Amino acid sequence: MKDTQHKRRGRPPSGEPLKRIQLMVFERQDAEASQEADRRGVSISQVYREWIDAGRKGKRK
Repeated sequence: MKDTQHKRRGRPPSGEPLKRIQLMVFERQDAEASQEADRRGVSISQVYREWIDAGRKGKRK
């Protein structure tokens, strides 16, 4: 057996169950998300999750 631990792909375990969804976006949005993911060194899924979370929080007055 190898003593190394492999990094799991996707979102790290948070104790909260996750559900797989499909997301439809415009090509422009996908290109922007891809560029941001490359620039930050994260997955494109992480970028989409952050965008969704930011949208859910909304602008507070």
